[in-house]
Amino acid sequence: MALNEYLFLVLLSLPPSAADTESQQERTERMQTIATAVAQASKEATCDDGASSECDRAWPGTSRDLGLLLVTKAWWESRLAQNVHEGNCKPWECDAYRLPQGGVVHRARSIWQLQRTSFVGKSWYKMTGTSFDATLAAAEGATRVLAEGRRRCGSMKGALAFYANGRCAWSQAERRYKWFLDLRKKDEATLAH
Repeated sequence: MALNEYLFLVLLSLPPSAADTESQQERTERMQTIATAVAQASKEATCDDGASSECDRAWPGTSRDLGLLLVTKAWWESRLAQNVHEGNCKPWECDAYRLPQGGVVHRARSIWQLQRTSFVGKSWYKMTGTSFDATLAAAEGATRVLAEGRRRCGSMKGALAFYANGRCAWSQAERRYKWFLDLRKKDEATLAH
């Protein structure tokens, strides 16, 4: 089974966010977009089959593990919420900051809740919305942050911690890593039924 097909089944196995208003067909299409973007970003970061000839191996593991780690991050960051993916964050979402003169600024974008950092770069401006291009820009940004965390910290758990706070330790990293391991146990045969 192709990576994007596997990730699509994994995404469909997760419950929708309570605030989602899309139809089942719309959700299915959005999950397909996410799966395809995650698969492409994962293959590019691992120089797996289907990567461009200019790929730069940023992730030492498999594209499947990186894809599942990206799904894990998106789930924990936003529950894959439709409104967050669309860029319509509520006043308390997306690392909201209340301005002294009134109003709210959302410092994070995409289902991966990326802030504008040197790892994300100019792609931060492209990652709002549910289009394939916006979702791919966000998946690539999240991949760069995870890859840097893996490089600096030497483990997936460290990558999860680095993503959260820029350090190799974080109290919630173990919980999220265990969730990733549970996700990893989902095989094609189980998901297809």
